[in-house]
Amino acid sequence: MKKFIFIGSIGIHKYNSIGGEIMKNRELLKYFREEGLDPVVIDIEKYKERNPLKTFTMIAKLLLTFLWPFPRTVVISKYPLGAEKILKLAKFTNVFRKNILYLVIGGDFVTLIQTKTVDTDYFKNLRLIIVESMQMQVALQEMGFKNVIYKPNFKHVREIKSNYSKPGEVMKLVYLSRIMPEKGVELILNALDEINRDRLLFQIDFYGPIQPAYDSNRFAEIISKCDFASYRGILDMEDSKSYEILSSYDLFVFPTYFDGEGFPGVLIDAMIAGVPILASDFRFNSEIVNENVGYLFRSCDKEDLIDKLIMIYNNKEELLEKRRAIRNEKYKYDVNVVCEQILEEIRNA
Repeated sequence: MKKFIFIGSIGIHKYNSIGGEIMKNRELLKYFREEGLDPVVIDIEKYKERNPLKTFTMIAKLLLTFLWPFPRTVVISKYPLGAEKILKLAKFTNVFRKNILYLVIGGDFVTLIQTKTVDTDYFKNLRLIIVESMQMQVALQEMGFKNVIYKPNFKHVREIKSNYSKPGEVMKLVYLSRIMPEKGVELILNALDEINRDRLLFQIDFYGPIQPAYDSNRFAEIISKCDFASYRGILDMEDSKSYEILSSYDLFVFPTYFDGEGFPGVLIDAMIAGVPILASDFRFNSEIVNENVGYLFRSCDKEDLIDKLIMIYNNKEELLEKRRAIRNEKYKYDVNVVCEQILEEIRNA
């Protein structure tokens, strides 16, 4: 079996085991193993366990990655700030000129380069840079990068059981992501509070870890004042039953304006579950949420969000049409389709 080094956040321990970066890396490793590759994994999250021995072991593995001649291929899948630290180390220790493939996590890589927050020199000579957005690919190529390809986010796409029939008089909305203001949590609550004043039209359930920097007491207090909203904890999207739960909702809402947003894996989760999406027209969401998948509203614009929700409520039959269209749309993001070229790059490196 082809061996290579995989460096990224895996979260196989109790710390930080939920998040788009971690879920993407788990999906990727699962795919590589299914295809007969043998990744030697260095989990960058180990330092968060605050165990000096595990931290030392992780650093030693990173050093050996570039000081030892084999394996010849290294895959880094990390947010750019973390990737830059690894590449700084590689610059001084990569004596055997290993082949480095970098999967960019998040959507602000271009901004980080433009503002000189990360140094272009660490990235330009890599074998390959893989970005999640066509806009990012074009921007980087215009900046002189010759080694950039576009590959959207991905999942192991599958069919799921669903007993969904049609929207009711009160439509059921679902939010699945980290709980934080920048993801639009309070924006959607404020919009629904206005809509539901005269008559209850929408209910919403929130799933996801509450971001430590966000006051969980504040979120709990806001939720307690909304008789149309509930917090349901965390859905394990590695469990097919979670998709069955997700499929019971009428509409998936994703009102994010989070600066680091790339191609959110939760949008693929919604598609796998067959749930139409209402998302903010922020960053690269317009590349994902087309007319087959759902709807867009102007980012941070509560009035436009309200208008779109009322329009959807008054045209419920469209949701059923989109649920049917999503069955085909979701397979564009199947890991076997998206990652075939990456697999070949590793095999041939």
